[in-house]
Amino acid sequence: MVAISLWGLPLWVPAFGDPGAPSHPTPAAPREDNVMKMIIGVVIIAWLAIGVAAAGQRGYFGNDRAVNCKTSASTGLTILAGPLNYAGINPKVRCKTPQPSS
Repeated sequence: MVAISLWGLPLWVPAFGDPGAPSHPTPAAPREDNVMKMIIGVVIIAWLAIGVAAAGQRGYFGNDRAVNCKTSASTGLTILAGPLNYAGINPKVRCKTPQPSS
């Protein structure tokens, strides 16, 4: 290591050919906040996957279902409810869409 001064502050810089200097940059260890973000992301994806499974078991993805506000909203709400579907929650939505004037 070689000491140099920058605006009066000493800086230690690896010298050329210094055996203690790494030949390539080392990857940084994951920080705690990144690990927490990853855990939260995995939990959210698992929650939604369980909701999709519940909606599939209820037959919400079949071709025989009408596509309208009620069925689409009920399917979306079932997916968002995730594991709560297996705790007895059965979300249903009532939609009243405006009818065209004659």
